[in-house]
Amino acid sequence: MPFRRALLGGPVRNRRIAVIADATAADYPSTMISASRLPDAIGGVTIPRTMLALEAERFARDAMEPYLFNHSVRSFVFGAIALERLGLPFDTEAAFVAALFHDLGLIESFASAEARFELDGADAARTFLRERGVATDRAERVWLAIALHACGEIPVRLEPDVAMLAHGTATDVAGLNLHRIPEPRRDDILSALPRAGFKTAILAAFLAYARRKPRAQLFTISDAYVRAQTPDLVLPTLDEIIYAAPFAE
Repeated sequence: MPFRRALLGGPVRNRRIAVIADATAADYPSTMISASRLPDAIGGVTIPRTMLALEAERFARDAMEPYLFNHSVRSFVFGAIALERLGLPFDTEAAFVAALFHDLGLIESFASAEARFELDGADAARTFLRERGVATDRAERVWLAIALHACGEIPVRLEPDVAMLAHGTATDVAGLNLHRIPEPRRDDILSALPRAGFKTAILAAFLAYARRKPRAQLFTISDAYVRAQTPDLVLPTLDEIIYAAPFAE
């Protein structure tokens, strides 16, 4: 089953994305892949250069605006630095794919009708990996890393392959542990992967996502912001949900 149909159940709206989504590694001329390559290392972190990694990079570049693509790669780099500091080895290729796909669900073309964005990205990554012959256990670790990356302390207590993405996104979004990274290393990361208006753009993406699927983001990291910014959306509160349950007490 072609990747785009397995993910969406129908044609992708963006034709440029569809072309990449339907392709396999054999479909890429070597010049097509090399034209979009990242530096071999960013901030002292080696960027995976396997065929799978290159294909995932190309896919993400075509699917995302620059601010989101750069955030995705920075999340990999910051996550790798966090695990380096903790002395924990991890599957760099799988972690790179997880980072590239983790926000894919914020893009309307890749969004399901009802699931939260983390699950849409996790499902897309798993499909991408399984269609390329990646072992089930590796694909499932990528799925779990993406599905849990915004769940605070939960993923960082799990195995390094899962924790890595949560560490990286926490640094890039909220600056967590950024002070632990030497300034020259930080400068190299931001030079290679500029923020490109990230703060404003990601907040706008969350609002658009909430308007498309308001209940998908209930009680998640974006919930309080969405409630404050979209008073026209009628969203239940925790006490309303509990008191509405069909029990006497």
